Amino acid sequence: MPDDYEIKTESRKKIVDGVKFFSMGRAYWFTNLDTTKRHEPMTLFKRYTPDEYPTYTNYPAIEVSRVAEIPIDYEGRWVCPITFLDKYNPDQFKIIGNSKWLGKPIPTLPPRVLTRPAG
Repeated sequence: MPDDYEIKTESRKKIVDGVKFFSMGRAYWFTNLDTTKRHEPMTLFKRYTPDEYPTYTNYPAIEVSRVAEIPIDYEGRWVCPITFLDKYNPDQFKIIGNSKWLGKPIPTLPPRVLTRPAG
């Protein structure tokens, strides 16, 4: 960090021998390098019911609001939170786009990842 940069959050500040270090919090670095973690299957347990998973009016997909709620028995497309990316297994799922690539961007929603079962 530059010497004149003020770090306001004490829990993220660290100074060692006069050198400032700063924790970036929840910063992720994603890669397409093949790692063993990338092929760990995600355990799915939730069953699909139309009452629990609303559909979009402008795109043929269901809304999955939490990664833990991805239905095990749904074969169509679904939209899930961006937090899905650190659990992504290309053998289990296929990413087919995001909210900025498909249809009209929905600025009122957080970033989403559009997925479907692999195969």
